[in-house]
Amino acid sequence: MEKPPLEDSSSLSSSLSSSLISLSSSLSSLSSSLSSLSSSLSSSLSSSLISLSSSLSSLSSSLSSSLSSSLISLSSSLSSSLSSSLQQSQQQSQQQSQQQSQQQSQQSQQQSQQQSHQSQQSQQQSQQQSQQQSQQQSQQSQPSQQQSHQSQQQSQQQSQQQSHQSQQQSQQSQQSHQSQQSQQQSHQSQQSQQQSQQQSQQQSQQQSQQSQQQSQQQSQQQSQQSQQQSQQQSQQQSQQQSQQSQQQSQQQSQQQSQQQSGEGSGVKGSLGVGVRVTQQSQQQFHQPQQQSQQYQQQYQQQSQQQSQQSQQQSQQQSQQSQQQSQQQSQQQSQQSQQQSQQQSQQQSQQQSQQSQQQSQQQSHQSQQSQQQSHQSQQQSQQQSQQSQQSQQQSHQSQQQSQQQSQQQSHQPQQQSQQSQQQSQQQSQQQSQQSQQQSQQQSQQQSQQSQQQSQQQSQQQSQQQSQQSQQQSQQQSHQSQQSQQQSHQSQQQSQQQSQQSQQSQQQSHQSQQQSHQSQQQSQQQSQQSQQQSQQQSQQLG
Repeated sequence: MEKPPLEDSSSLSSSLSSSLISLSSSLSSLSSSLSSLSSSLSSSLSSSLISLSSSLSSLSSSLSSSLSSSLISLSSSLSSSLSSSLQQSQQQSQQQSQQQSQQQSQQSQQQSQQQSHQSQQSQQQSQQQSQQQSQQQSQQSQPSQQQSHQSQQQSQQQSQQQSHQSQQQSQQSQQSHQSQQSQQQSHQSQQSQQQSQQQSQQQSQQQSQQSQQQSQQQSQQQSQQSQQQSQQQSQQQSQQQSQQSQQQSQQQSQQQSQQQSGEGSGVKGSLGVGVRVTQQSQQQFHQPQQQSQQYQQQYQQQSQQQSQQSQQQSQQQSQQSQQQSQQQSQQQSQQSQQQSQQQSQQQSQQQSQQSQQQSQQQSHQSQQSQQQSHQSQQQSQQQSQQSQQSQQQSHQSQQQSQQQSQQQSHQPQQQSQQSQQQSQQQSQQQSQQSQQQSQQQSQQQSQQSQQQSQQQSQQQSQQQSQQSQQQSQQQSHQSQQSQQQSHQSQQQSQQQSQQSQQSQQQSHQSQQQSHQSQQQSQQQSQQSQQQSQQQSQQLG
């Protein structure tokens, strides 16, 4: 009559235990779902932030590249237009100066030749008249007159030849000096331009290659290290967790099976023995639940600690990599700026020295041209003195002839004297006019040569200043390129942070795996409990 209450109590206890087990399993499933939701939310937020930052960085890089390319194209177009306009202006000025000098020299030569022809014609006319008169009056005065005419003609011819030669020599020397100077200056400017371009290109190529190599090496090393560390940690953790769970589940199942098999055998006697068996089976049923709960708590604690450690390690690695990349990018940008500043200073100093030397050379050349003009003036003065001496000789010979003719006849002498005076006055006036014209022309030519040399020096100094400005602009473009490289290194650091976030996602996945292993262990414990209940029922 005592069997029904025992069976009712055992059924109640089994139903209560099963309800408790179901509640615990539902709570554990809720906790795992909440953890998975939190991990998914955190990963989605981090990925969205990363995508926003990457899009902003790409926009900024595209804007900077477009601006730099537009500036470079503008500067190149301006430099080409300026250089072409300067070359055209130089060519035009040289052509004009050459044409003017040639025209002036031709005009002066033509004028001097016309004047000499006129003077010769007037002298011939006067001589013919005087000769006719003197021949009519006396034949003895003919030899002296012929001698005077010959001396005058010789002196005039010599003075004309010497003046032509001096003019030609001065023109040739000036033109040759100017052409040589302009050619030398153009060659020097071309060489300096080529050297500066080659230096800037070599420096920019070296800097870009070094920065690219360094950034690639750093990114590869950091990515390899982070991947290896994350893989090793995940593999070790998964292996340890799986081994522990398998060992604990095997031990529990073996203990339960041994206890149930040992205590359940031979229990088929009286009621007291059955009560003891049910109590022992309940105790054995509660013990594996407690053990499974303790094991779950320990496993959760271990998994949380391991996940926290892996997150801390990944954060530290990402911070270190970001700091290293920032420091390296700052160092590279500082080095490139210092190099560009030093190069610009050196180039500007060299160009200023060259321009000063060229200006000094031009000033020396202008002084030499002035000295040559002074020498030509002195030669013209000497020639005028010689012509005056020859005129004095002619006066003397004329005076002698006059004295001789006076002895013979006074009237024709007076007429011949008047004609001779007129011819002398005309010749003196013409010689003075020719001297004045030659002096004016020489002064004009010297002034023109000075003006041309000044204009050339100014144009060259302007060209050199423009070249230095262009070089400084190119160096600023190079510094902008180095800044772009630093932006690229920052992008690489962002990519590395993304990789660290991926490692965090991997740690989340390992947590999910641990939750799954927990669920499996819970299922195994539930199955063991059900088996124990079935065995206890069978024994009871």
